[in-house]
Amino acid sequence: MNSFQHLVENLIAGQVIIITTDSGDTIGPAQFVTFNALTNIITLKEFSSLSPSEEVIVALIASKIESIRYH
Repeated sequence: MNSFQHLVENLIAGQVIIITTDSGDTIGPAQFVTFNALTNIITLKEFSSLSPSEEVIVALIASKIESIRYH
């Protein structure tokens, strides 16, 4: 198992998380949608700070994740 798989294997759909990528970018708070182990893509639903709030779908290569914080 790759280290990034360990980070996402216990996430539950709808769980709100904050991700820090290996480049230092922060994504979230966002809802976890799914993880595809074949493509190593994690999909999140993030809400914009605009009013009215809009949903933004984020697809991220899981190996780029440095850390996950639970919100």
